Amino acid sequence: MPMKIAHATDEFNAFLVKTGNELDLATRNQVYTTVQSVLVVFRRRLTATQILTFAQVLPPVLKAIFIDGWQPDEQTALFGERRDWIREVKSIRKHHNFSPDNAIEIVAHCIWSIAETEKFSAALHAIGPNAEAYWNVNANPS
Repeated sequence: MPMKIAHATDEFNAFLVKTGNELDLATRNQVYTTVQSVLVVFRRRLTATQILTFAQVLPPVLKAIFIDGWQPDEQTALFGERRDWIREVKSIRKHHNFSPDNAIEIVAHCIWSIAETEKFSAALHAIGPNAEAYWNVNANPS
């Protein structure tokens, strides 16, 4: 069994703790909702091929969250702008969502910290400049 599979739960739990601390959220459920929302909002803007390209560079549990509920025939949303993305992030599970305005940047920072940087960067580059902008940890919410 590959180590990344054998240790997937432990690595995901550590990721949730780190991300929760950076988001300053009180519960695992709040952190999970924010992470899920950031991933789903990005996924909605990708083609099926792009979704699979991106999924391949995520750790196992994040990959499962990213793909969960996806239907290959879903219509692709326009990429829009950062303010559109954060509004959409906050709208997912609205009554349970405590995502801050900088949720995308924080989640991006935390994913970059555990990702294989070269592969993650190459996947974003292959998807295009909008993907690179979405996962830019230095972006300021507008």
